[in-house]
Amino acid sequence: MNLTHRTPGHITSEPPWANTQSMLEKEVRQRQIFPGLSVRAYESIESTNDICTAMAQQGSRGPLVVMANHQSAGRGRQGNHWESPAGCNLLLSLLLEIPNGGHDLLSLAVSLATAEAIERTAPTLPVECRVKWPNDILLSGCKVAGILIEKPASNVAGVAVIGIGVNVNQQSFPPELAHDAVSLATVCGGAVSRLTLATELLVALQQWLSPSLVKDTIIAQWKARCDMLGRRVSLESAGSTIHGMVEDIDPFNGLVVREDNGVLRMCHAALSRMVRCEPAT
Repeated sequence: MNLTHRTPGHITSEPPWANTQSMLEKEVRQRQIFPGLSVRAYESIESTNDICTAMAQQGSRGPLVVMANHQSAGRGRQGNHWESPAGCNLLLSLLLEIPNGGHDLLSLAVSLATAEAIERTAPTLPVECRVKWPNDILLSGCKVAGILIEKPASNVAGVAVIGIGVNVNQQSFPPELAHDAVSLATVCGGAVSRLTLATELLVALQQWLSPSLVKDTIIAQWKARCDMLGRRVSLESAGSTIHGMVEDIDPFNGLVVREDNGVLRMCHAALSRMVRCEPAT
């Protein structure tokens, strides 16, 4: 049965998963998204990022998008497991050649694209999407999407694998995530089309990853959506636990935290893990 999402002036239908690849290919051609983009949609695989990585190791430069109805070994940052029930969420990876210098701002640009795509797909959202350093998208303070960017070890220089997971139609979460995660369906009060979201996500990625975009624009737009500036945080960084206030985000070096003892600390995303971010007051 198709899922239908109705909003004022906006009706979309979710096709059977078996038709997803051909439907997305049609959208890609009609809207001229990433010229030459190949689309692969799987019923169940271990990881969409792994498929893209394997293709890069075979010499592919992309562009290639891989989607799955279910992942058995999805993952997040620092080896965390990304769990998603079959048939309800968007699990997507994009293999893409990134121009020189583009890798520095890749995470910020992808976060902005994901937030915009969610808002375009679900215009009845009562709040805007916010971004949480280094790789989460939030709705009402809860995680609705996560991003994992990897640079495959291959003979092809400059390629990146951009993995994006969005909680779309999931109705419940494990107890350990119940207070920290949310889906579009639960916020909107009805099913949302994964095909529409995938299309809008690719459109937004093409826009935000354009070489013509000025770095300062990406940084300013990311900070405008940032949910952490001025917040008190606790995080583990380079083997130590840090408590303090977030003063800034340096896209090239990480989170700038003023520790309780007054010391200004730079916390690099690759070496840091958020323990707690206190709600805004």
